[in-house]
Amino acid sequence: MTTTTAMNVAPFPGRRAERPIGVMLVDDHAVVRAGLANLIGLEPDLRVVAQADSGAAAIELWRRHRPDVGVIDVLMTGLDGIETLRRIRRIDPQARVVMLTSSEAVADAIRAEEAGATAYLTKHLAYDRILDVIREVHAGRVGIRLGVRRGSAAPLAEPLSARGFDLGLLSVSRDR
Repeated sequence: MTTTTAMNVAPFPGRRAERPIGVMLVDDHAVVRAGLANLIGLEPDLRVVAQADSGAAAIELWRRHRPDVGVIDVLMTGLDGIETLRRIRRIDPQARVVMLTSSEAVADAIRAEEAGATAYLTKHLAYDRILDVIREVHAGRVGIRLGVRRGSAAPLAEPLSARGFDLGLLSVSRDR
């Protein structure tokens, strides 16, 4: 779990914020959480307020920290991201949650939206786009769906391994 102090920064040019956008990261892969936390740490208008490696831990941390935006993986061992989101929404009906996942399946995106997800993103997106969506969700935008393939109706059967995700990041970085 990571907690940092607040500071006055502007979330977008020309706008003054009272404090940075507090983000909670939930993913069962430590490398994913660490990578996102490091990227968020470079942004003056964002800060990581908590990290969880499971759905159960995420629910407890949500109660304790009440982040502005949650970023939750869909495909986690144990309590999956969709059920984690449902339980968080029972605690906080106004919760703003970005589902960030390796699943490009339309069925998973629909399940996430039905559970109350504000946005559904796939992990192959450029990191700056993911950070922009966190800002957009905080600003009140809903219904964001990026990286879902049309015609990909079946949910992903198995989550990517950390190695598979790392290889995906490598291919994305080569495309930039």
